[in-house]
Amino acid sequence: MNAVFLAYDLEKIEKEIWQLLEQSAQSHKAPFHSGVVATAEDGLPQMRTVILRRAEAEVRKLYFHTDVRSPKVMQLKQEPRMSWLFYNAELRVQLRLQATAVVHYDDEVANHGWERSRLASRLCYTTSSAAGTLLATPELINVNRTEVEPELIEIAWKNFCVIETVVQKMDWVFLNKEGNRRALFDYSNNNYQWIQV
Repeated sequence: MNAVFLAYDLEKIEKEIWQLLEQSAQSHKAPFHSGVVATAEDGLPQMRTVILRRAEAEVRKLYFHTDVRSPKVMQLKQEPRMSWLFYNAELRVQLRLQATAVVHYDDEVANHGWERSRLASRLCYTTSSAAGTLLATPELINVNRTEVEPELIEIAWKNFCVIETVVQKMDWVFLNKEGNRRALFDYSNNNYQWIQV
């Protein structure tokens, strides 16, 4: 049980949420290490699970990595408004975040993400086909290799990008037997407000 979430101080709750997000970008054991990202295509929502790779509480930014050839990159270039969804059963907390995305490819932000990536993660970007491509059989990549040709790493780098998302609003729900709680943190006007669950 998180004692901060039982309190009535919205500023402390908001700070605690961002601390959990920063921890979750560092450890797969943290509560929000993976989340769902929603984009839009032809007016329809498109959702997928991604790994939270970096969180910056002071500037309210979240980052994830993806293949630059993936459909979500084109979707975010056409419509940068997107959403995150996190849920942790142990904490009984749901987070919905509205954000604006920036695609970083072959730049300083992408290089920072690349340098912090493990070899196994880098190898995921070596497929010859773009994500979403229809295939007769799966293209399998051995991500447990320890010896990799430099040319393969170069291919992976060319397919790698980082998505920076700037959070504008955060909707927090805490499910509790003593009474569920919900709050909206609107960063556009610095308004923190309790709302009905």
